[in-house]
Amino acid sequence: MMLLRGLGLLSLLAMAAACSKTDTTEPTILLTADESDVHYRTEPYTDPGFFIVDDYTCNLNEDVQIDGFVDINHYGTYQINYTVTDNAGNEAIASRIVDIILPVDDYYAIEWAAYDTCASGNYFYTGLIQDCDCGEFAVTVGNISNFGLSAVFNLPISGVYNQFLSLDTAKAGVSFLGTATMSTAADSLIWNYIISDSLSSDACRSVWIKM
Repeated sequence: MMLLRGLGLLSLLAMAAACSKTDTTEPTILLTADESDVHYRTEPYTDPGFFIVDDYTCNLNEDVQIDGFVDINHYGTYQINYTVTDNAGNEAIASRIVDIILPVDDYYAIEWAAYDTCASGNYFYTGLIQDCDCGEFAVTVGNISNFGLSAVFNLPISGVYNQFLSLDTAKAGVSFLGTATMSTAADSLIWNYIISDSLSSDACRSVWIKM
């Protein structure tokens, strides 16, 4: 007891510090689940939130740094990063992926200005895309490659965020095979297709812009 008295308060505190366990465990970032299955272009997006758990430091939620953003005006995949550091300097990072996808309505436009670059030459004409009212996730696409009513199809829309039209059909003895992808601005389609009949075929890249 006399020995301990001689050590003094500062010495006791130093001994206690030396015996304490060093914090080497990083915090845990718990991301709240997103209640929405999909996020459509132009619809408001709200971060579902998060909660921080740490074995030594409390109330770290306000110290979280958030990097990244979700652009609701353009479809695509966006990554949000969450970073937090506890009082001992241990850092934790978590990420959330958000897909902004195109609503079918983005395809509806009666007339599209079309420009085809084909192996056989370049062509200008007017294309057609509208709601097909066919009871499925599809649109009516017409006048592909300037074939008029001989090239009018009900095509399904598929994909996650990179929505596209799949073209694999035939009309009036002419077959069309290819895909069209909506641009990030959601005002144009990029077609890559092959058109063929019993005698010849032509490979084309076509840009359709809403009129």
